[in-house]
Amino acid sequence: MNHSEQNQIIYEHIYRMSPFGIAVISPSDGAWLQVNPAFCNMLGYSEEEMCRMREENITRLEDQFQAGYQSIYTQMKESSSELYHTEHRYLHHKGHLIWTSVDVSLIRDVDQQPLYYIAQFQDITSQKEHEMIIAENEDLYNLITENARDLISYSTPEGILRYVSDSFYTVLGYHPEEMIGQDRMQYYHPDDALQMKNSGNTYLEWGTMTRRLKHKKGHYLWFEILFQVVRNEQGEIEKVLGVGRDVHERKKNEDRLAEAQRIAHIGAWDWDIINKSFSFAEETRRLFGYVFKAEEPYSEDVLKMIHTEDLSDFRKAIRYTLLTGEGGEHVYRIVLADGTMKYLQSHWSAALDDQGQPIHLIGMTQDITERTRMEERLKDSERNYRLISEQSLDFISRNSVEDTTYLYCSPACYSILGYQPEELEGTPAIHYIHPDDVDNVKEYMTLNLQGEQPQPITYRQRHKSGSYVWMELSGRYVYDDQGHIQEMVSIARDINERKQAALLIEESEQRYKSLFQYNPAGVFSFDVNGRYTTVNSNMEKLLERTEAELIGMPFEPLVAPEDIYDTAEHFELALKGKPQTYESQIILKNGDRRAISLVNVPIVVDKQIVGVYGIATDITEMRRYIEQIEKLSNEYTLILNSVSEGIFGLDNEGIATFINPAATRMLGYHARELIGKHLLDMFQLAHPDGGPYVAKENPIYVALLEGCFHEEQEAIFWRKDGSSFLVSYRITPIWDRGKRKGAVIVFNDITNEKQIIRAKELAERADRAKSEFLAIMSHEIRTPMNGIIGMAGLLADTPLDEEQLSYTEIIKDSSDALLHILNEILDFSKIEAGKMVLDHEPIDLIVLVDSVLDLFTSRAAEKDIQLTYHVDHRVPSSVVGDASRLRQVLVNLISNAIKFTDQGSVRLSISLLDIRPTGESILEFEIKDTGIGISSDKQDKLFQSFSQLHPAINRKYGGTGLGLAICKKLIELMGGSIDVDSEEGQGATFCFVVPFQPFEESMDRVIQIGASSHYKDHYLTPEFKYGPLRILLAEDHPVNQRLMVEILKKIGYQADVANNGREALSAAIAHPYDIIFMDIQMPEMDGIEATRNIRARLTEQEQPVIIAVTAFARMEDRQMCLDAGMQDFISKPLRFPEIDRALQQYAKYIQSSE
Repeated sequence: MNHSEQNQIIYEHIYRMSPFGIAVISPSDGAWLQVNPAFCNMLGYSEEEMCRMREENITRLEDQFQAGYQSIYTQMKESSSELYHTEHRYLHHKGHLIWTSVDVSLIRDVDQQPLYYIAQFQDITSQKEHEMIIAENEDLYNLITENARDLISYSTPEGILRYVSDSFYTVLGYHPEEMIGQDRMQYYHPDDALQMKNSGNTYLEWGTMTRRLKHKKGHYLWFEILFQVVRNEQGEIEKVLGVGRDVHERKKNEDRLAEAQRIAHIGAWDWDIINKSFSFAEETRRLFGYVFKAEEPYSEDVLKMIHTEDLSDFRKAIRYTLLTGEGGEHVYRIVLADGTMKYLQSHWSAALDDQGQPIHLIGMTQDITERTRMEERLKDSERNYRLISEQSLDFISRNSVEDTTYLYCSPACYSILGYQPEELEGTPAIHYIHPDDVDNVKEYMTLNLQGEQPQPITYRQRHKSGSYVWMELSGRYVYDDQGHIQEMVSIARDINERKQAALLIEESEQRYKSLFQYNPAGVFSFDVNGRYTTVNSNMEKLLERTEAELIGMPFEPLVAPEDIYDTAEHFELALKGKPQTYESQIILKNGDRRAISLVNVPIVVDKQIVGVYGIATDITEMRRYIEQIEKLSNEYTLILNSVSEGIFGLDNEGIATFINPAATRMLGYHARELIGKHLLDMFQLAHPDGGPYVAKENPIYVALLEGCFHEEQEAIFWRKDGSSFLVSYRITPIWDRGKRKGAVIVFNDITNEKQIIRAKELAERADRAKSEFLAIMSHEIRTPMNGIIGMAGLLADTPLDEEQLSYTEIIKDSSDALLHILNEILDFSKIEAGKMVLDHEPIDLIVLVDSVLDLFTSRAAEKDIQLTYHVDHRVPSSVVGDASRLRQVLVNLISNAIKFTDQGSVRLSISLLDIRPTGESILEFEIKDTGIGISSDKQDKLFQSFSQLHPAINRKYGGTGLGLAICKKLIELMGGSIDVDSEEGQGATFCFVVPFQPFEESMDRVIQIGASSHYKDHYLTPEFKYGPLRILLAEDHPVNQRLMVEILKKIGYQADVANNGREALSAAIAHPYDIIFMDIQMPEMDGIEATRNIRARLTEQEQPVIIAVTAFARMEDRQMCLDAGMQDFISKPLRFPEIDRALQQYAKYIQSSE
């Protein structure tokens, strides 16, 4: 279809669908060649009937054209006009008259001869009837013009005023006589007058204009002016009527609203149905977020942006147009890609082909988002506008003077009050007034009656529905020629809408004010030169300047130099009508900078851009947060890529979202092979025992599905190459704003760890075996040692010659040396195994030191060495610690000092270094000798296990090399440290520092062991040294039996002997004993089981004291004895002091309980 054919279709559409009558007339004989449906409907004839008639057939004789169509042509030629206008009456098919406004234009042929007349007819019957009513009611007309608040005038077609109503003085300050004879154009605002002259429309034949009129004082007020022309019988304009209504307040409010609102943009579109393509204007593309190109092929994708709830109705509206060819409109929502929702309104019409089928849909789309949000306010505004623009909607009535009976009511009473005129006529008007307003109305009538002209009164009048309508009334009494009152004529205006509109406007103003003043962002406006015209309080705070400082200031001094160019460019684009959003930096008074986000939109008044409206938000902190987030993101990425654990993320479907390098290395994949894939299907396939998982029973899948935390200590993952490895993993769900987004899995390859654990378990088993071996060996060695040492001691107490006594001493010394070596090995074994446990008990330091030195007094005397000690007076006499281990360290260090010193002295010094806030005392022990000394290059070997400084020294002085190593470890267990200071040949100083808990007087003292003078009493052996005691010895080894019996005899006691635990149990049941010395390892029943049986089978009064006697020296052995019910523990080899201590301690307990 070419362009000409398309135009032909459009013109045909306009001809058929036009609401005005159109006729094609022959210039030669005035025959109607063609008439459109609108003209046929206007006169009630069909098209065929009209074309068979001439004008005189349906025109009264007095209305027929005076000179015919040739005369019209002559007039058009003489006036060089292509348009002839007249008014004409026609007879309707039903017989009544129809007034029409006729506009005739001439179509010429190539020789400029008349070819056709084209006449356009508009039905003005109602207008003519209205004019006749006005002419027939001159008094009523005068009443209206004199009492109405509207400006009523008429003038010549040239604009010379012939009449003005008295309201001109009330409203504009001019007396009527000042204005009559003047050109009405001089009272318009110069801009409005110029526009009217340039457009050639100084008035309208029928319609309204909104213009500014000059007040006598010089200012201008906005008026809405309704024009109507009055023609003479020849159809010529005789006068121009004008009715002006004051809309200044409304216009001012509309301007305020226009200034606060953004301009609604309208975009065009065209759907070529035949060629299946769309064309979109630039503005339309912007409205839809630029998802469409200027030219798009037809696709359902065009409709995808429409909200799903609106799509069906939109399709129905389009389908209706495609079926009927009628235009349409629809309001709907669209959703942009970023989630923003807009309200749009589209209007369209269809271009039809010869068969009446749509071939094009041409439409306009407008963004009405803001308008929709203010729908109620806009509806009210439109309703108010209609009420203001429509004439004669006021309720006009004539009432009797006596009782206000309605004599006449205008039709407006139905639209205002719901009553037909005949329903009101004959009834008193006062009956319809609200009771609260009756007195005010009567007072108004009285003032009017007295000749005063009070201001219009407002009151409420009852509607037929029972509700009340607010009315504004102006009334005047009508007098006859004799001055008698005839009636009262009133004009009542429905101001219900105005009342509501006033409230809405006030609300709108308050809303705008609140939006401006209380907006949390900075709000401002510029004039066209970029100077501040308004700022709100938050803008003052943002710029740290007062309103007085900012008003009139250009924006450039406030903007950072590097941002001035971009800011100015955005400002210029906003002045061109393009809203702008951008970021900039401002400079504060103190030189600091502040980052802000800006929105600039044009301010449009009367379609002119008069400035720029802006909103500024401080984004300084937001920028800082973004930088911190980016920094944290980089750090987290670095951490994720650096950790040794494998980490990957899954969405709710089990698809990988990320994976770190450690995970890809362990699994043998590249990251791109896993991202976006179902990872669980690729590497977690089996139970730890190797069995495959049933579908969807994979623990990771289950945890992911349930959104819960899950952890596995041992599982199997599979590598890309098909090999498997042991892992431990944990899965943690990811939540975002209450919604589960997937999970993060962290896993470790524990294959090597498992191997290490197994090796550790083997080592621990070997260590336990070693401990068991040492324990057994200790028991086996201590048993014969017990006999040797014990018997050697007993032998030494018998009468011996000098040689025998020498041999006996050698046996005792060798046995002690062997026992010392054995104890060192056992202690070292305990420390290495971490089983050495320290006791916490009160220690009397002076007693402890005396007992230690007593051991070496004789040796020091033999070597002629001076052995001394010194205790600082600040050292507490009693502290809490492990007395036996402290004694062991001192014994070892003093023994070494005497051993390696051949002359000179050995000195022990104790001093207080510090007292901690917790009360702990830090004591320093110093053992200084004048012996052989130690070279500096060998001092680092001193505290190493099994270390000897030199084979020659070892041969001369002996030793296992464990003593100092044990000392060091014991001191470290006590929380201290040890050091040495020595030079070869200059002696050595061993110094160790140990913290001790403070001693509280309420703590029971423990009997100290070791003062040699304390044990000299054992040679006295009085009868029943500690009172009478019944003693049972349970021991299976004959040597140990004899040794123990002999020691007890020395103390003064006789003991019964049981060879095993069973005999001991029987003896305890048969005879009550005070003390039982119980060996642990015995045949038939060991000492532990025998003790438990005794505790279980004897009453509380029959229970003896049971003391363990064993070669097992481990701490766990001691604890096992105490747990079985034994009260004390004596280790083998048996020594006289230990047995004597036990008897002394428990004899007091036994005698006190008796």
